[in-house]
Amino acid sequence: MTAGVHRVVQRLRHALRPDRGETDLARELAAHRALIEEDYRRRGLSPDEARRAAALALGGVEQAKELHRDARSFVWMDDARRDAWQLLRTLNRHRGFAFAAILTLTIGIGANTALFSAFNAVVLRPLPYRDPAALVVITPAPIPVISRATIDAWRSAATLMTGFTSFDGTQAATLVDGGVSSSIDRAGVAWNFFSFLGVPVIAGRDFTEADSRPGAPAVAILSHDAWQHRFSGDPAVIGRHLDIDTRPVTVVGVAAPAFRFPVTGWIPATGVSESPQPAILMVATTATAINVLGRLAPGAAAGQVRAQLLPAYRDISLARFPAGFRSRAAPAVEPLHERLANRLRQWLLLVMGTVALVLLVACANVSSLLLARASVRRREFAVRSAIGAGFGRLVRLVITESVVLAAIASALALLGTTWVSAAARPLLADRMPHVAAISIDWRVFAFNGAVALAAGLGCGLVSLASVRSLDVTAAFSDSGTPAMSGRTRIRRLLLAVEVGFTFVLVLGAVLLAQTVRHLDQSDHGFNAHNVLTLRLSMTPNRLRPATDIGAASAIIDRLAAEVRNNIGAVAGVRSVGLVTMAPLTFGGAGFNGISIEGVASPSGPDNSFVSAPFVTPAYFDTMRTPLIEGRDFRDGDAADTELVAIVNEAFQRHFAPHRRSLLGAHILVDRRSLTVVGVVHDVSGSTLRDPVAPVLFLPLSQMAVSHIYYGLMSVMVRTNGVPPGRIAEDVRRAIWRVDPAAVIADVMPMENRVAAAMQTERQSAAIFTALAMVALLIAAIGVYGVGSYAVAQRTKEFGIRIALGAGRREVLRLVTAQMLGPTLLGMAVGIPVAAAATRLLAALLYGVTPLDLTSFSLAATVLAMAALAATIAPVRRVLRVDPLDALRVD
Repeated sequence: MTAGVHRVVQRLRHALRPDRGETDLARELAAHRALIEEDYRRRGLSPDEARRAAALALGGVEQAKELHRDARSFVWMDDARRDAWQLLRTLNRHRGFAFAAILTLTIGIGANTALFSAFNAVVLRPLPYRDPAALVVITPAPIPVISRATIDAWRSAATLMTGFTSFDGTQAATLVDGGVSSSIDRAGVAWNFFSFLGVPVIAGRDFTEADSRPGAPAVAILSHDAWQHRFSGDPAVIGRHLDIDTRPVTVVGVAAPAFRFPVTGWIPATGVSESPQPAILMVATTATAINVLGRLAPGAAAGQVRAQLLPAYRDISLARFPAGFRSRAAPAVEPLHERLANRLRQWLLLVMGTVALVLLVACANVSSLLLARASVRRREFAVRSAIGAGFGRLVRLVITESVVLAAIASALALLGTTWVSAAARPLLADRMPHVAAISIDWRVFAFNGAVALAAGLGCGLVSLASVRSLDVTAAFSDSGTPAMSGRTRIRRLLLAVEVGFTFVLVLGAVLLAQTVRHLDQSDHGFNAHNVLTLRLSMTPNRLRPATDIGAASAIIDRLAAEVRNNIGAVAGVRSVGLVTMAPLTFGGAGFNGISIEGVASPSGPDNSFVSAPFVTPAYFDTMRTPLIEGRDFRDGDAADTELVAIVNEAFQRHFAPHRRSLLGAHILVDRRSLTVVGVVHDVSGSTLRDPVAPVLFLPLSQMAVSHIYYGLMSVMVRTNGVPPGRIAEDVRRAIWRVDPAAVIADVMPMENRVAAAMQTERQSAAIFTALAMVALLIAAIGVYGVGSYAVAQRTKEFGIRIALGAGRREVLRLVTAQMLGPTLLGMAVGIPVAAAATRLLAALLYGVTPLDLTSFSLAATVLAMAALAATIAPVRRVLRVDPLDALRVD
């Protein structure tokens, strides 16, 4: 067996390097011929006669070399190598065909490779942590926090786990360094966070257990980016004291450049973040954690762990809750990679399926080009067949040509993927913690090669009709048209396939474009133009004088008034409003059991909860939210005056559908009566898609009376025409004059928040539109190719028809029917396919259905116009046909 393997290896080496043994072979044959000549001379022949006799005895040097080469190598590999080199030289002479085929395949293969590189980084590539497959995220439910005492109990009781760590989501913080305030993103982590994940600290030291003990000095580790950009990579930052949220913190280390914070599906309220990765990580000292990570023991599964975690969770974390509530509560255990990848997997699979259609369109187009090229090469095939080439040899020649084209396109596609991957990182940066992993690795190489091989073989197999229907006699005759009729039908069928797939892509692009238009033009209930937004949280130091929630709320109201006055004095500011729950934000508190005095309360789950944001005067004016009736809040609506409220139209529709007006009505909530003083237009809730829910607006000045404390507010600043970004720093400084350590986050124009709410739809529409345009261009080239081929093949026929009296209009009708027939067939087949395929887009659509007749009509019109545009050049050629010149065509 070893000898057989050795022979195979040697054959492969000679096949890959055919020149390796040529010198030895030539020397050996020359020596053998010299020995034969010497033998003949001994027998008495003259030198010339001996040389001739030796040549006859040897049987021909070149024939002997060929036999030797066949014995030491694989014949088919040698043939493929020689065919490939010959085809490369041939393609250099037919550059137009080569450019069109390679460019088309490069687009198809490149798009698939680029999308797979993102899918590989998000779904297939392991997370950048130690033993990432064993990491699970433990999500407590329904209370979204878990006590550290519970985690300590798990460490001793959960035998299926080898360890735990915890961390809080990324939060905004204020860094005061050298007396200058600035915003920074931070996260609280357990002391074993870095060691648990197996992430090294490249400078300084890691956290230790002593850092988490009560009374220990606060310490932090900088991210590598923060170290480089905020502190210029200064090694002296280790040991430096920083003031973060009025708390002195000592920097003890710097994380590695490759470290990525494990964001576990938590998304900032606006859907976007100034930095998805925290700049500084501090040892958390609170008694609870938001996110818990565990590491499975060898052989353990996530489903088995839940039963071991359940008792301690219910007995410790939920000890103060009723028994019935605890019996229904349970933590969820999910692999960390699944949690991170699930948000993007379905979207990426949908886009990859769409890109696969582009590749099919490209392959159909290249197959059509190869069939057209076969009509030029039919005499070459006939010559090869006449001198002994069998059917298999011709098949290898055709397949090799298509594979060589695909191989060149594959190499170019890899180059394009490098650029596309770099451009994709910013698009995915706020969705995945390891987005930097989008790169070309062995999986991307393998996928690229597999797609290129499949495309090359597919195109080659389709073009085998040129070999299968080869007629040697017809190839050498004056007219080969009858032999080409079968190929013409195949080209028309390929064009129909192209058009059908293209129709699906164009329809998808139209539907998503309609979705973006509907979302953009829908009534959001506010005007986002020239509005700057930010999230604001006052530091605990400002609230320490408060003895209860009511006093803290009163302090917040006074601070909010100072913030409004300071921002209002900034040049370019028109009005300022504060709200505890801004539009397009998630979460927010409210009330249950709301009723209206004298009105029967609606029944059902819709009455279980009503959001209740607190707002300042001028908030509705700042947001340009129309006041339907009544009045806005006033500065006179103080804590010691009548409790008032403003409701939205959805509130009135839900709670008093038969009442004409709610002005003056008394809303009963938590044993308090609120008088309705106004009704405002409906405003979008947490997303632009969700139905508008009932909302009860309350004045911030009366928050203390409600015994509710909101420390986090959104500040809305309308400018007098100045771009919002231009006053952002002035607004920050105005707030820091009130509280130098106030936490300011997500400073951005309101238009950016609206755009972020449509991020998935906009990205999907942009991708579908780009792919549809590419497919449309390829299909138009296919229509042009079929038309040009038809005109070239039937030029003599057209000349005869015109000479016999046929009008040019009749000839044009024949050409147009031959070109547009496959287009109409493709659209007829593509419509039902598209009707089924677009159902996959239903989750992304808004304001339009997958079977929208207008979208189908628009897609068909776009495709028909592209096809008609592609017929212009062939039709012009027909119009210029001269009967005498046409009859001379060979």
